[in-house]
Amino acid sequence: MVQAVVDVNDFMNHLKDNQLVIIHKDDLRIKDLIAERALEKVQKKLLKQPALKPSEVIKYKLTKYKVVHGLTGFIKRNYPEHLYKGKDGVKMVTRTVIEIIRNLQNLD
Repeated sequence: MVQAVVDVNDFMNHLKDNQLVIIHKDDLRIKDLIAERALEKVQKKLLKQPALKPSEVIKYKLTKYKVVHGLTGFIKRNYPEHLYKGKDGVKMVTRTVIEIIRNLQNLD
């Protein structure tokens, strides 16, 4: 193992040049908690709507699916009546099937 001493000025310049900052880990946890609470608030609001775009389900983490085609494929195979095209031709999934999937994935 190689040990070296780094000049403090060089280190500070490196941080500044690369737009890096040092923060306390508790501050990072607080930011994560704030983001989680904001996401939960949006999720509750979305789960009151009668139908959502599959991309919204993924974006706001309403299920454990990570990609739209995984979600829509599951719905097509198991609950095809809950997948339809809205007035503007956009695919929509019903709140009912989102709730079913959330129960299957133990998200409630």
